[in-house]
Amino acid sequence: MKTLRFNFCHPVQGKIKFLHPSNKKLNRVKTFNTGTDNLLEVCMDKFKKGPWKLLLEWEHNGMGYVHQKDVVVT
Repeated sequence: MKTLRFNFCHPVQGKIKFLHPSNKKLNRVKTFNTGTDNLLEVCMDKFKKGPWKLLLEWEHNGMGYVHQKDVVVT
C-alpha cells in the first residue's frame, strides 16, 4: 500500500487538497483530524500515477497554516 504521511508536533485538524495538473476532474479534498497521535496518513493507491500538487491547510491555536508540496505517484 502506498501511503503519504505527515507528522505534526501537536494534534491538528484541517484539509488536504490533491490537485492534478492536467485533469481537474481528478482533484480531491479531504478533511482530517490527527487526534493525539499527531499523524496524518493518506492511502495513495487509488490516485492516478504521475504528478500531483498537495495543498495542506490546518489550524493550531487560532493560527492558520498552509504547506504546498509537489509529489509524483508511482
